[in-house]
Amino acid sequence: MLPDQTSIKSYHVYAYTFLDDLSYIKDPYDQFADEDKYKIDDAVRLVGERFRECGWEGDGRIGIVWIPPFLDVGVEDTWGTYVWHVKQRNDGISFLASCVPLDSKRLQDQIDLTSRTSTRNLIPISIIETDVQWFLKSVQEVKADYASSLHFLSQMPSDKIKGKIIRNLTLYCQGIVVRYFQEFLDECYLRILIETIEDGNPHKIKLRKSQIKVDNASYLPEDDDVSDEGATWLTIRGFIRDMWIAYKWEPFKNRTDMLFKSTDYVIATALFDEIKKHVIIRNCMQHHEGRLDRDSLNQLGKDKIPMKKDRDVYYIDVWKPITIFDDELYSLFAILEQFAEDFHKHIKQRIPTVHYMSKTTQPPAPPDRSPLGCSG
Repeated sequence: MLPDQTSIKSYHVYAYTFLDDLSYIKDPYDQFADEDKYKIDDAVRLVGERFRECGWEGDGRIGIVWIPPFLDVGVEDTWGTYVWHVKQRNDGISFLASCVPLDSKRLQDQIDLTSRTSTRNLIPISIIETDVQWFLKSVQEVKADYASSLHFLSQMPSDKIKGKIIRNLTLYCQGIVVRYFQEFLDECYLRILIETIEDGNPHKIKLRKSQIKVDNASYLPEDDDVSDEGATWLTIRGFIRDMWIAYKWEPFKNRTDMLFKSTDYVIATALFDEIKKHVIIRNCMQHHEGRLDRDSLNQLGKDKIPMKKDRDVYYIDVWKPITIFDDELYSLFAILEQFAEDFHKHIKQRIPTVHYMSKTTQPPAPPDRSPLGCSG
């Protein structure tokens, strides 16, 4: 049943970032097919006006979402509640309009736009900003936990066991931050894929030709009830998913080339050499029993690799056990932080797309905790 036109002007309006799967959102002309078309036209127009009052810029298609009665929205009956929706294309904000308050904590934690002044709670962010925040926070937490662990161990009597614990701890922390770095690259590339494929590539990103085999039929939904817009969305999302999966299986050099060259990013040679060194060290720890193999040295173009210790340098030769000291690890922390900030600065200029996030929204927590479960 279509809402009374006079009630639409007092609808509660919310903004939410981000709603990605839009296949469940119905076309109001299909949902209210039994109503006169002019009545649906009026309802869509009035809902659009309400959205505009609350900051909607006018792009995107207005749709309808049915909320079943068991979700505690509106009165308890058999009809449920209809919520109007539109997703703004230029920044991904979804606007939601409801005849009753929506008491979802997650929605309330973002923003209620019923009062227009609430839009001040939104802050502009780049397409990779949340990933940068997560990565920097992750590195900083590992660094703080490492320092706390070293301080704790410094209280122990000096012996061989203590030295072994510190060496293993340092190698473990090195492996964790290198893993975070690789996950950060993966997430950034996903953002680039979405910007390029789903959003029409407005900034002329130069993606490398995909190595995946594309079977268009595999992306088409089987459900005949899915709208044309929903089917298109599912097709694009399936293609992006497969490209991203293929990307994550690429060798490290290919992955960095694909990400950096597509965005015209030039990383400082010395910075990249240090990062690549630590990626290879982690691979050797995982696959070569903690020893530096010849192929790894060839990838670096060296016959031995320099490492920092006590403000000096020592070298690891081929097939020698890998040992990392705190000077080297702290240097890696600083390099990764520098890279993230520099890459983010470049992306904001190269891809000036702006999304918005509530000031109360926090970046996701790191996927792992500290080596010893302690924090600084």
